Amino acid sequence: MPEAEASIKRVPLIASGSRMLGADFDRIAAAAAACADDGSRVLVLGSSTPGMFTTGADLDEARAALDDPAAYVRRVSAAVRAIAECPVPTIAAVEGPCVGIGFEICLNTDFTLAAEDAWFWFPEMGFGLPPVAAASTLARLVGPRRALALMVRAERIPAGRARADGLIDDVVAAEQLAAAVTDLAALLAGRSADALRDLRAAVRTGPTADELDEQATGWLVRALARGA
Repeated sequence: MPEAEASIKRVPLIASGSRMLGADFDRIAAAAAACADDGSRVLVLGSSTPGMFTTGADLDEARAALDDPAAYVRRVSAAVRAIAECPVPTIAAVEGPCVGIGFEICLNTDFTLAAEDAWFWFPEMGFGLPPVAAASTLARLVGPRRALALMVRAERIPAGRARADGLIDDVVAAEQLAAAVTDLAALLAGRSADALRDLRAAVRTGPTADELDEQATGWLVRALARGA
């Protein structure tokens, strides 16, 4: 376990408070990208404050960026994309509220574990802002009709329902969340990094039939060579 723990990178989603700032987006993007070279085997996004994942992006900062909104959007999307394209498996450990861009980031991790008091919310349609970037990811997870309903209704989703809907992977008591996340991270850290890379690519991007055949052949040969 100590060896596995050393290869687990833990990054708080927000440095402090409850709202995500531009500096948080930059930090997350940099942390995910650095996993390619720093020896990390797993990236865990967690809370800096007990009981608080995030209440979403800081709207005051967003308003201040209206002179160049495209630059602000690129800054936000870079963090989401960095998590989606992270070279190692990613886990979100959610306590309390997970709102807006925080929810979108969770949807782009490989695994999301939540405390029983966690809840998830895309409130954007309530003030006329369609979360189009998150919509495609959500539709991939739960289907177009369910994704549309979740976003149009802008309802808060408790952790148990989020699990039932396939939005997250597991719900545990708050006092058990850290241990559950560590156990999953250690499991992932102990798997073949190459095997995880190909598996994650297969489930996320859907390679062509020829690419799948090539990958399956390569893994079969390697497994047989090891005496599997």
